[in-house]
Amino acid sequence: MATKQQTYGQFTHVMRIVYMVVVWMFIAGLFLQFFIVGLSIFISPTWWGTHSAFGRGFAVITLVLLLLALAGRYPPWTSGDDGTFNTSLCLADLAH
Repeated sequence: MATKQQTYGQFTHVMRIVYMVVVWMFIAGLFLQFFIVGLSIFISPTWWGTHSAFGRGFAVITLVLLLLALAGRYPPWTSGDDGTFNTSLCLADLAH
């Protein structure tokens, strides 16, 4: 029994590649955030301002991920039930 494979256009394919690149940037940013907060706890409290500023700027990536997920036509199950994971991240960032 052959499975039906859905084909997408060039734009969708490019958006999916860009989405994966941004996801890896997001993961690298999380590690950097943990590192900076470690510096502020164990080295000097002056790093706390850097941690906060980076976090505020880093929040934009969640909005970009949501838009790329929509542009890449990802199915809802890849990002939570009906995309709630990406949406909740974006709303949490907008609240700050």
